[in-house]
Amino acid sequence: MQKRKSRIKRLLLTIDAFFNVLILDGSEDHSISGRVGYEALTTGKKNWLRAEKAINTLFFWDKDHCRSSIEWDEIGNYTQLELTQDEIKTQES
Repeated sequence: MQKRKSRIKRLLLTIDAFFNVLILDGSEDHSISGRVGYEALTTGKKNWLRAEKAINTLFFWDKDHCRSSIEWDEIGNYTQLELTQDEIKTQES
């Protein structure tokens, strides 16, 4: 039974990462919660803060869910992705 729970958890995390790429154009290594938490923390923009509040409300049992989901050891992937997108925009101009 424990192995089955582990498989289900991995599957849910994979789906979460998939939607982070699909919806937010984020890294495939991060969850939506981690991405939203990071963006809310670093940019302070209203749309990220609202999304953070909504997700934290959904996960009410996990105090400060989004920011605790940030994978600080892989934070370079966020920065690298942003640099790549900025380079593309610059080249298109």
